[in-house]
Amino acid sequence: TEIVTLNNSVPTITVNSPTICAGQTATLTASGANTYTWNTGATTSSISVSPTITTTYTVTGSTGCNNGNGSGTVTVTQLPSVGVNNVSGCPGSSQTLTATGATTYAWSNGASGSSINITVGSSNSTVSVTGTTSGCDGSATATITALPVPATPSISRTDSVLTCTVTAASYQWYRNGVLIAGATAQTYRMTQNGSYTVVVKNSDNCEATSTALNIVNLPVRNNSSISGIQIIPNPNKGVFAVQLQSDKNTSAVVEMYSVNGQQVISQVWQINAGQ
Repeated sequence: TEIVTLNNSVPTITVNSPTICAGQTATLTASGANTYTWNTGATTSSISVSPTITTTYTVTGSTGCNNGNGSGTVTVTQLPSVGVNNVSGCPGSSQTLTATGATTYAWSNGASGSSINITVGSSNSTVSVTGTTSGCDGSATATITALPVPATPSISRTDSVLTCTVTAASYQWYRNGVLIAGATAQTYRMTQNGSYTVVVKNSDNCEATSTALNIVNLPVRNNSSISGIQIIPNPNKGVFAVQLQSDKNTSAVVEMYSVNGQQVISQVWQINAGQ
């Protein structure tokens, strides 16, 4: 007599349940049996899947004549929808980029945080940002548009009148680096020696600055009370006297400048009639 022992135990099938970000691949691995058949049609113990949403996969495991069932769920975390604004500005200006849609942010220029300040370059450029939420990343790219700048202006002089050679939307004249109030035309009539520059702006409000023009020989323009001016001796080697004549008692502001445009004297003189 031969005794045959039958194994009627049902195998216990276990399957892992991983979490992935959308677009990634997960590996499911079944154990507890000798052979496996998945609902995907695969017959290996491990399968790779790339679901777009959270999905449960089932598997039947066999040991001899006995079968057992198991399942594993792949949880899919959707990628954050990251957005960022585009900016434009004059070269050298500071602009703010702000990213949205995620929890943390890393920028391609090494910065972090949802908002960063960038300096506009001389040409168009881009900056990308990666936003992370629950371990999953989304990205976006900002375009930085460099607005055009005016041509560099130059200054021409005719007697006491300075003219900016560039046609622009606006002008501002400076003397010795100090803004001249009201001097906002393409031309400016000087009343003093000094170092003159002009700043021009175009319709985008971008600016360019001229090279300084040093004025050291501005003609003296008498007012009605000054009848004569003499410099004795003329020419001279730097030592001289200045005489002002007037037909009435008056005062005058006397300013003198070095050949470099630096003011060396500024005095108010009282002039008596007949002197």
